[in-house]
Amino acid sequence: MFNIHWTLWIPVLIIIGLLPTKLSIRWPIGISALSAAILAVIHQNYTVLEILQFSVTGFKLPDYNPLANIIHGGGLKTMWVPTLSIFMACSISGMLEGVGFWNDIRSLLQHVSGRAKLFASNVLIAFITGALGCSQAIAVIMTHSIMRTTYAKERIHDEDVMLDFENSGILIAALQPWNIAALVPVIMMDVSPAGYVPFAFFLYLVPLIYWYRLRRKEQQIH
Repeated sequence: MFNIHWTLWIPVLIIIGLLPTKLSIRWPIGISALSAAILAVIHQNYTVLEILQFSVTGFKLPDYNPLANIIHGGGLKTMWVPTLSIFMACSISGMLEGVGFWNDIRSLLQHVSGRAKLFASNVLIAFITGALGCSQAIAVIMTHSIMRTTYAKERIHDEDVMLDFENSGILIAALQPWNIAALVPVIMMDVSPAGYVPFAFFLYLVPLIYWYRLRRKEQQIH
């Protein structure tokens, strides 16, 4: 079905080779995808029109092929639901921001000082927004909308802000069985909707260890 050739490593090598240059991720991925399309024309005898179709609707083998149920998917069409989810999260967050919905919460955050307490507040708010929004995207976007002024007041570097959100909302969302971040894997693996939680060590140990390290660092400074 596929013609295997050593040049098919080129798209992977482009990604690996360009990542250390710290270029915007769109360049390694874009150049890699273009090289893969060229190789598909050369080695797999696909036409340009077929490659464009795969890029939009995803790749699919003929139904009679024994690999049809294994090698399939991709395409811009599969990004429609995540894109819509992020668009809705940004829209809802923007509307709540416009009517001053977050002002009372921000006033409470004015009393928060120190990295450890700030991260703990991030975790709490991310849990609430993730529970209400049932989406990882909503949890991150709404929590950032609420806490961005507090982070700015504390003059936290962007890299540290990103770490806080990665170690809070991104992980905690998957601990909520009704959240999309947990619901999709649970359905795919056909496991108990909440029975996986005690075994999801990474999801709750990372926030705890990260908070503990921040607290220890503050104690050493003082």
